Amino acid sequence: MQRLDELQSELAARGITLGVARAKLSLGRAFDPDWVSQRLASRGLRRFPTLKAAINAFTKRKLGADADQAAQVSSPAGSKADEPV
Repeated sequence: MQRLDELQSELAARGITLGVARAKLSLGRAFDPDWVSQRLASRGLRRFPTLKAAINAFTKRKLGADADQAAQVSSPAGSKADEPV
């Protein structure tokens, strides 16, 4: 768990969110499942039941960030993106 904490800290410093997809059942056998969930949540790690769910969440977040960035670029300084220009 220490290495996971170190990796998460390094990635967070770069603005990257670490997620866990399809965690093996053996993880639940080695650690108390409630403890694992609390540990992931307390470190800001996202947990996904499948790889597809993780990819969909990433895509949705990326599209939202791109839309926000496009709105900021196309709006004149000081105006809000949803206001008429």
